[in-house]
Amino acid sequence: MRVTRHSFIFKDGSRLLVTEELSGGLIEVSYYNWVDQDGQDILKFHSESHNGDSRYQTATEPHHIHPPEQSTLTNRTRFPNFHHQELPAIMEHIFLALLASKKV
Repeated sequence: MRVTRHSFIFKDGSRLLVTEELSGGLIEVSYYNWVDQDGQDILKFHSESHNGDSRYQTATEPHHIHPPEQSTLTNRTRFPNFHHQELPAIMEHIFLALLASKKV
């Protein structure tokens, strides 16, 4: 197994921290963590499976999204991820979020 890591820095100072575990040239597991300029979580797009404990599974297992830990809107720690599973879709989401918040 090989691991690749990359960081993307956006105009607002936030970063996308990319970790991909590769097997046979294919991405087996991915961790795409979007953090603000202070390193606080904005969203985390993960694909590691939680097969051992159904309490942590989502409808899109193994793909799921973690909200910011400081979020007070809910006590859920994982949400289904139907559409933002690969890097291009996640980058598009971040671009649109920054555009909507007038940070681009």
